Amino acid sequence: MAALSVDGERLLMGEAKWRMKADAGWKPAPRVRLEALPGAAKAKAVQSLFVPDAATGAAAEIDAANVSVVDARTVMEVLR
Repeated sequence: MAALSVDGERLLMGEAKWRMKADAGWKPAPRVRLEALPGAAKAKAVQSLFVPDAATGAAAEIDAANVSVVDARTVMEVLR
């Protein structure tokens, strides 16, 4: 999924994984060409991975400096 921020400065590049095995070695989906997305040519891409529980499996080992890991608990807390 991809979503441009309201101010057009960031582009969320998100991927959802329902199950992640610790030995699977997750790699981000290939990046799309930003210029191919309307209004996104100057946006900073932010990669996110949505998982049921960030503390388990391969999600716990992902480099947080490059990918934001968002779990179901965080999503539900924001929606309250």
